[in-house]
Formats: sequence, structure tokens, C-alpha cells
Amino acid sequence: MAYTLREAYKTFAKRRGTHVAAITTIASSLFVLSLFALGTINLVKIMRELYPKMDMTVFLKDDIGLKERREIEELLESSGVVEQYQYISKETALQEFKSEMAESPELFEALDINPLPASFQVQIHTPYQQSDDLLKLASELERMGGVDDVRYRGRLLERLQKIFSGAVLIDTILGISLCLAMIYVVSNTVGLLVYSRRNEVEIMKLVGATDSFIKKPFLIVGLIQGALGGTFAALLLYAFYLIVRARVSAVVFPGTMLIGGLIAFGALLGLLGSLVSVRKFLKT
Repeated sequence: MAYTLREAYKTFAKRRGTHVAAITTIASSLFVLSLFALGTINLVKIMRELYPKMDMTVFLKDDIGLKERREIEELLESSGVVEQYQYISKETALQEFKSEMAESPELFEALDINPLPASFQVQIHTPYQQSDDLLKLASELERMGGVDDVRYRGRLLERLQKIFSGAVLIDTILGISLCLAMIYVVSNTVGLLVYSRRNEVEIMKLVGATDSFIKKPFLIVGLIQGALGGTFAALLLYAFYLIVRARVSAVVFPGTMLIGGLIAFGALLGLLGSLVSVRKFLKT
């Protein structure tokens, strides 16, 4: 083991400029990839926060009749997705609004009429908060004569779900592309090192050294390159997080899990890149 580590250090000490370029490439690639991953993680957080807040508000027209109101109630009761609902009259809505704005009574002095609509506050059963049945209920309510508007956070969640699907797709494509690029960079870097020491490698093979013994120093070099690249990427990502958090306090950062993952992932890619290069050289 001591010999392997010593040879790895000697190999790493050569062509320092090449190593720096490889580490920089790995760090920048992992940083870009981690930015998209961090964005996706925060999008998931927003979606989870919206799940328990999926209540629906059905705003009614001012000229709605008792018959139309009863039809709306029958639809809510028969839908199967509604846990409970409450009718809020125009007068009640105004009183609640005045209560919320008690510190600014001057806002109501000039009001000759009540501008707030009557509504139904609808609470949705948790299992149906993302279902097609909820969408169907909202669509049916919008078509009813006495309904002016239907609002619920599910629509926002639908948009976020589409964005999330797109983000996952981008993460996957970008991740595969950058991983292949990083493996290629490490492979070429280690390949240059192996080629520069080809005479030593040939002599070692002639005296009976196994391929496994010859590979180890070069594999460790690739591992170090990847780990250093992952470390620098993690530091850049954390600095970016601190800058963003100064403006948006709600942003989430997985901390040790993400930092450790970047370092481990970088090391793995470096190891794969060096393995590809050394195996190719030893077969020739």
C-alpha cells in the first residue's frame, strides 16, 4: 500500500497544469449539475408545502338564486372529494375583511356598497388533492350558472408539477452529458500520465507485475482528481447558497448530504475515468 501511495503521489506531482485543468473541469461541471439539483430540491419543498393547503374557494355571482346555490351544494356533497364546505355570505365576507383590516378603518368609509362576493369555502379530502376527480369538480363548478370563479392551489400545483417534470428531465440529460464529459477528461489526463510512464510500465510487466498492481497508482490519481473537483464544487455551491439565502431565507440546502454526495460522486467519476484509460492502455 505504501508503494502504491508513493507512486500515486509521484504520478500526481507530474503535469500539475494538466491536473489543475482536469480538477477545474470536474468542479465546474459538478457545480452546474448541483445547481439544477438544488433547484429541483427546493421545488419539491414548495410542492410539499402546498399539499395540505389544497382548499377550494367557489366565488358566487351577486345575482345567484337560491335554486342555483342549492345545485352547487348538491354537487359539492355528491362529488366524493369534498370533506366539508361552508357558505360565506357577502355580509360575512365583508365583516371578516373589516376584522382583518381593523387597523385601517378609513378604507371602508368611502364604501357605499359591499364589493365582496359570497362564496363557498371547500375543504378537499387529502387523497383527492391531486386527483382527476378534483379537476373534474372544478370544471363542473365553473360551468354552473351562479358561479363566478373557482380558485384552488391545485392549479398552481399542476404548473409546478410540469416544471418539476421538466427539471427532472433537464437534470437527467445534463447529468449524463456532464458525467460522460468528466469521465472523458479524467481518462485523457490519466492516459497522458500512463503514456509518459510507458517505459516503466513495460519494465514492470516484464518483471512479473500484475495489471492490478500497475493500475492502482493511476486509479488513485483519478480518484483524487474527482474528489478534489467534487470538494471545490461543494464549496462553490455552499457559497452560492449563502448569497441566495441572504435574499430568500426559505431556500433549502441539504447540507452534509449534498456536500458529501458531490465529493463522493466526483471521486467515483474520477475513478471510472482513470479505470477506462488504464484498461485501454494495458490492453495495447
